[in-house]
Amino acid sequence: MPEMILFWLLGIFLALSILIELFLLVGALVLVVKVRQGVASAQKAAEPVVRQAKEAVSEVTAAARELSERARRIATITEQTAGHIAERVESTANLIQESITAPVISINSALSGLRRGLEVWRQRAQRPPRSAAEPPRERRPGEL
Repeated sequence: MPEMILFWLLGIFLALSILIELFLLVGALVLVVKVRQGVASAQKAAEPVVRQAKEAVSEVTAAARELSERARRIATITEQTAGHIAERVESTANLIQESITAPVISINSALSGLRRGLEVWRQRAQRPPRSAAEPPRERRPGEL
């Protein structure tokens, strides 16, 4: 008989253990369901925020793309304009040299020649006339 009591005690212990485990499993299941519901409600609450964030990122990306394209176009136009201006400056400089500088140089050369001619004419006019008996005088370089 002590064996039967022991057998019954062991059976009761096992039944209680199983009941405790069953309550623990049911409690864990209830906890998992509540956590899942909390996550689902958090997801629903976060959906509008996530959607707005995605839209904002899309708008910023589009604006950055457009800004980049505009900057590229401005840089291209600036480069073309700078090249065109450089060509115009060079052609203007050539035109000035051909139209203004060359005639000024020619006029200066002619005036220098005329001035030198007048100097020589004055020098000859100021010299006393030579007599035929005088020997010719030696000329210095640059003197006529």
